[in-house]
Amino acid sequence: RVFSYEPDRNENGERYLTTMVAKLAREHPVFVEYERWWVPIGHPEDLARAEKLLAAREREGAALE
Repeated sequence: RVFSYEPDRNENGERYLTTMVAKLAREHPVFVEYERWWVPIGHPEDLARAEKLLAAREREGAALE
C-alpha cells in the first residue's frame, strides 16, 4: 500500500519513503516494529559488509529475529 502514495521532494531533491509512510498513516493504521540489531545499507558497498555481519551472526548461532 505504501507505494500508492507519492513521495514529496525534499529540499535536497531526494524523495524519502518516510513521507509516503506518513501519508499512509493518515488513512490506515501503522505499527512500529522495534529491532535490537540493525545494519544500515544506504550505499552499495554497505551490502557486502551487511552480508558478512549476518553470516557471522548465523555462525555464532545468534537469532535473526
